Amino acid sequence: MKLIKNLIIFLIAINIVSCDFDYDFNSSQESGEDEVVSRYDWDEETDTKSYYENDKLIWKEVYDYNTDGKVIYVKHQLPNGTPIWSHIYEWSDSKVVSQFYYSLDKDLEWVKKFIYNTNNLLELEEEFNKNLKLDNVKKYSYNNTGDIIKTEIYTGETPDISNIYTHDFDFSRNRTKSASYNKSGIVDGYIIYSYNDNKKITMKAGYGNNSVGTTYISTPSTFSFPTTEGVNKTSRNNNKLTPPVLSAIDQTLLQFPALKEDTLDFNWESRWLYDDYGYTQVIVNNNKFPTYIKRDAPVYFNNIPLEIELDYQDSMLISKTTTHGNNELLNLKAEYNSDKKLTKLSTSGEVLLAPLNYNFTYKDSGFVNSIEIESNSNVIQKFTYEYSGDNINKIVHHDGDGNLIGNYTFEYNDLSVEIKVLDASGNYNGKFVLALDSENLLTSITSYSDKDAEVWKYKYTYDELENRVSEEYIKSDLPQIIDSFPIETLFYNLKFY
Repeated sequence: MKLIKNLIIFLIAINIVSCDFDYDFNSSQESGEDEVVSRYDWDEETDTKSYYENDKLIWKEVYDYNTDGKVIYVKHQLPNGTPIWSHIYEWSDSKVVSQFYYSLDKDLEWVKKFIYNTNNLLELEEEFNKNLKLDNVKKYSYNNTGDIIKTEIYTGETPDISNIYTHDFDFSRNRTKSASYNKSGIVDGYIIYSYNDNKKITMKAGYGNNSVGTTYISTPSTFSFPTTEGVNKTSRNNNKLTPPVLSAIDQTLLQFPALKEDTLDFNWESRWLYDDYGYTQVIVNNNKFPTYIKRDAPVYFNNIPLEIELDYQDSMLISKTTTHGNNELLNLKAEYNSDKKLTKLSTSGEVLLAPLNYNFTYKDSGFVNSIEIESNSNVIQKFTYEYSGDNINKIVHHDGDGNLIGNYTFEYNDLSVEIKVLDASGNYNGKFVLALDSENLLTSITSYSDKDAEVWKYKYTYDELENRVSEEYIKSDLPQIIDSFPIETLFYNLKFY
């Protein structure tokens, strides 16, 4: 059965008559807008930082410094001088110990206080609301190399534990595991990491429902300011904002329960494969179905990665979108009948010279009976399938008006299938040869001319779960520069059956 399915999808692929195989990746942009050239300017006389986009002033900031040259006040303004916000900072030696945020340079919105351990690493980050009531606290613990190994998050005026995150590291300081615990101390998610010999990440796997869309990494606040030799002569704090005095919280209130471990169900996995051109990343869901594929090969793709997003419904793929920057290269959408068989495949995108729809009908046996190709609601081609037992014997090809174009005839060998292409008069026009492995997985497709000269070839490899992990597109008269974007693969991987 798998062989039949592969052949059906294969024949869909070879008849994408409107595909542009020479898509110019250099034409893609990160966005549909014109490129923005940005820059920052610094005026030492007025201690003003200005931000420009395409030489247009967007905002500016003015600074006050203490006698040690530390920033104690920042005002963020529109080009006309209207204040948007301001910050006041308090220092102890070289560390910021308090930060006060004012909207419109007048209304206090929140306060943060910072407490450091004996190694000058941030231990407590306390946040207060506009009424100076405690809102939340983050407490950090470190290993002897300065990596965060535990984050405790407390919320409320009387701080109550909310979440706990822990992190394990190897001797190379690579993160090997991150875990999340609820307020009762019960683990509700964790992520496992693997790396190659070059310390590049090769795998992240999430377990538990609370492992999706997070890394459990809570980064302590850091600050970066312009430097100066000393205090400015004229203060920019025109409203003379004076920060309130806050009492230290009772740290004995920061208590968390004993942590309880458990084995959680697999939820998702992300893998990276590196090569001489860049890397490929694949994310699969809890059913091991791919949901995201990223190919980053800067030389070939104009420094913009090629990305594929896949969406499922009841374990059936309903859409697959391939993008390059802000350009949608190929969009595939599928519809199914009550038997979960593909009935319609709609295609659009920039690699198509025209959008096409594929309509499927089935025999009582469940095998494909016909595939019609539509353009602008008009049938332009039709393929009718004939079988010998469970194998396709012949495919008859007509145009939209019912005129015979030709036939595909099939010859089966132990680990290969030869598909001869005959025109309407029965003349030989070439062939396709499909090579299979012992599991009946397609390992290559080769196209030959009527003189049996090789025209192009696809090659595939699979992992132990029979997921395709590599692909190669070879065209006889072109260098192999788009091997990660063969059009056939986008259809084959859909597995619409």
